[in-house]
Amino acid sequence: MFPEMKGIWQLPFEVLWRFLLVRLDRLVPIHALRLTSNPPYPIKLRIPSRSKHKITVHLFVPDGIKLEKEGPLPVHIDFHGGGFFMGSCTEQAPFCSMIAASLNRIVISVDYRLGPLHRFPAAIEDAEDVVSAVLQPSSQGGSKLRHKVLKQMLRRPQPGIDTSKYTDILDPTRLSLSGFSSGGNIALNLALNIESDELKWPSLLSLTSPHPIPTLLFYPSFDQSCLPHERPPPRHLPLHKQTEIMTPGRLRLAKHLSSAYLSDEQRFHIRASPGSADIDCIHPGARLFLVLPELDTLAAISEQWVEKVEKGGRGNVLEVRRCPGMKHGWTQYPDIALKKEEKAEKVKVFVEALRFLEKF
Repeated sequence: MFPEMKGIWQLPFEVLWRFLLVRLDRLVPIHALRLTSNPPYPIKLRIPSRSKHKITVHLFVPDGIKLEKEGPLPVHIDFHGGGFFMGSCTEQAPFCSMIAASLNRIVISVDYRLGPLHRFPAAIEDAEDVVSAVLQPSSQGGSKLRHKVLKQMLRRPQPGIDTSKYTDILDPTRLSLSGFSSGGNIALNLALNIESDELKWPSLLSLTSPHPIPTLLFYPSFDQSCLPHERPPPRHLPLHKQTEIMTPGRLRLAKHLSSAYLSDEQRFHIRASPGSADIDCIHPGARLFLVLPELDTLAAISEQWVEKVEKGGRGNVLEVRRCPGMKHGWTQYPDIALKKEEKAEKVKVFVEALRFLEKF
């Protein structure tokens, strides 16, 4: 059920039972996704990391790929949300299969490490290690990834194909990213290059490459220095709408688990709060599509970041999609749980996200 069990039973009881509760979605078998999403369906792969653990990813390979016609395929890497203490690749399956099928891209959904078993910067390190596997064909992770993709492509016979001539079936120069909530925090991290005197944390992505890096940021958590119950409500929002955003139950959950991944001191680290980074740190190739639902405690902070980007002269790399009346996380809810207008807005936003990726 968990990446590792060591240390779980040492957690305080008020944290332990909540931790176990929010991990229940990991009991869902991967084959059950055939009932909740469209093909291509994910296959699991464990990629070596910089340490001893392996990173589980869900791999989506488009159906009907013809190696002779397609050549090396672009890659899209996705990161789920959950505040760095919950969430999983399972909830991302419908979105990831849509990207793979609509754009003919290999999609990788990353099951990065979470608190309280793992602390900052574990999630970012896992994300970087998966990116490294995409960028480095000869590495252990890169070789394993490509072997799995090729095997999945050839599950249906392609007569006359000489696989030996395909030195790389992935095109690492055509890489795109997406992240939802805390996953958006990770995606933005990957689109930063920090080379200040205080912190050296360079981007893995080439700063001189002519190829853009389209990045979808769905209601991302830019600033971890503010706990959920400390965030200002969206401006001009009636009181009854404010209580819809953060219910007492959500507040209690956030209070007990918000410190599961980050200590109070770490919340101010640039990599924990990437929205606090100087605008010059945004990767020169980054092209950002930002989705901002109105009924979200992250909305006010996100709008401040948008203003910062525009004043910093990088507004040309940012496209903002504001969604009136929508809640945080609504795009990942099952359609059956959405109101008619929410479902319609979800479809519109996803169509616009696909068009954004297609431009690059």
